Amino acid sequence: MAAEREEEVLTGAPWGLRGRSLVLGTTAFVAQVYLEVLNSTKVCHASRLYRELYCREDSRGLLTVCNHISTVDDPSLFCAMLPLSFFLTEHDHGGNRWTMCAKEFCFKNAALGTYFQNGKVLPIERGQGLSQPTVAALTRRLSIGDWVHVFPEGKISRTQKLGPMKWGTAKILCEGDPSKPDPVVVPFYHKGLDKILPPGSKVPGVGHKNTVVVGKPIDFGSLLLECKRNHRRKRADGGDAALREREKGYYKKIMGKIEGSLLDLEKECEREHERRGG
Repeated sequence: MAAEREEEVLTGAPWGLRGRSLVLGTTAFVAQVYLEVLNSTKVCHASRLYRELYCREDSRGLLTVCNHISTVDDPSLFCAMLPLSFFLTEHDHGGNRWTMCAKEFCFKNAALGTYFQNGKVLPIERGQGLSQPTVAALTRRLSIGDWVHVFPEGKISRTQKLGPMKWGTAKILCEGDPSKPDPVVVPFYHKGLDKILPPGSKVPGVGHKNTVVVGKPIDFGSLLLECKRNHRRKRADGGDAALREREKGYYKKIMGKIEGSLLDLEKECEREHERRGG
């Protein structure tokens, strides 16, 4: 009961559902102005995201993953990829993404924390491991068919190249309910936001190009189901050492597939960005 109550508090909308739409809609409007009016954004293969966002079965979750190069990757990119009406009508469909943000950045005071919570952002504490309420809440949201977005690198890349994968994404995928359909995992790669809002800057630049390439859903075969079943056995057996080692193996394979997909998209995105003169 305590865990359920904690999740309810984490995922609640302090200003109500229409307040959530107001926050998401206002944020989307501002982001669209600086990405599409003051700068130029091109999204390649956007239909791959639309298909899974609008047409997947209700009980099947959606997990999007991408590289991380600026503090405004999320929600700015989705604001450029989706119509403004999608954000303004959140109170009707509840379909916007859930994500997480470092507590010291997005939740450093009550006012800021309330704003981000209304925007479906949950706090995560760096250095505190993966057994945090936010990770559990996102796992459950994915299991019941919601959309969750994560950055597999776990931090901003200072080289603008894809960094090492962290295991948090695999944990969210593996601790879901094995009786539910595996979530769809859609990767995308982007380039240019580091020029529009460089690290440390608070004022976005103008006249830059931003390029996004959406990939096909990642094919995990039976890997996710096997990992979920192994996790359930591990939990029932009290943390058997062999099951823990097997779980690490699953995590490595899952993150390997995600990394491979993002690396392929990185090449395609760089080619398109250069072609546009970015």
